[in-house]
Amino acid sequence: MVDIVEIDSEHIFLVDAKFFNEDKNEVIDAKIGMLTSDLKAYALRSEFTQIAQFYHTVCDGLILTRHIFEGLERPLYCDGKSNGDSVKLAYSRKPTKDCEWVGGKHGYLQKLDAPEGHVFAVIVSPNVHTEKYPDIKGWIEHWSWIKEDQGLNEAPINWVDRYNCKLWTWK
Repeated sequence: MVDIVEIDSEHIFLVDAKFFNEDKNEVIDAKIGMLTSDLKAYALRSEFTQIAQFYHTVCDGLILTRHIFEGLERPLYCDGKSNGDSVKLAYSRKPTKDCEWVGGKHGYLQKLDAPEGHVFAVIVSPNVHTEKYPDIKGWIEHWSWIKEDQGLNEAPINWVDRYNCKLWTWK
């Protein structure tokens, strides 16, 4: 489910998701956000399939996440920290459907089968701006299809080398 809220003149998509609460060492139901201005940036770059995937695969499926991983194994400067990579979260699952936008700005949505042997991964940054956005646990940054690991169903290939650790797996 997705809601749109306005906070300090910013419109934010709120997506239902799972979130790993490190203090309690448990997974909770939570809201993950994406600024509408970030989604508009996709439109300005004519990345219409990314927008379609946001609505039809990210929003509809983040709550159905199979795995949550923490820490990207690549250097990343984020939120004023040189170790921004260490706090990124990767959500993965294996949906049965995908979609693409065909025909440019005035085109149409085409529903497709998911790419065979791939999982859908969403990168999320934990919310460090809790004073301004207290109910938002994280921010959606990127999503894509990645080949599936042969040893762990619904995980990205080479997940052991790709992420610092696996936080949670739905059983």
